[in-house]
Amino acid sequence: MVLSHLPRYPFSLRTRDLAIGTTDAPSFKSIDLGTSDITSAKKDQRKVWFDNSETSISVYDGDKLLAGNIVSGPSIIEVPTTTILIKNNWQLEVDKLGSYLLHPKSSSLSDTLEKLLNKEN
Repeated sequence: MVLSHLPRYPFSLRTRDLAIGTTDAPSFKSIDLGTSDITSAKKDQRKVWFDNSETSISVYDGDKLLAGNIVSGPSIIEVPTTTILIKNNWQLEVDKLGSYLLHPKSSSLSDTLEKLLNKEN
């Protein structure tokens, strides 16, 4: 243990804690159902370097996306905690809990989930 704080604070404290308990199951709340129109979530167009060239792509506010909304790539989704890049030939679907589900445009979301659950390539 490094005690580099001793010249300024002449004490040392060692603790080891363990907590075991149970909690209530989390409650999940559904978000509002949207339509195919996602224009209210669009923030702007942004020039980005993508696929070896500069291109202008749409940027969306993830907090304004609703259940059932689909965003096609190339696009960017921005939320306070992260930024999601949707590549060309991919799309993002928002589920009823507000989760973002990415899958290739060439495959439906249900087909992609089935492949993942069955561990197919």
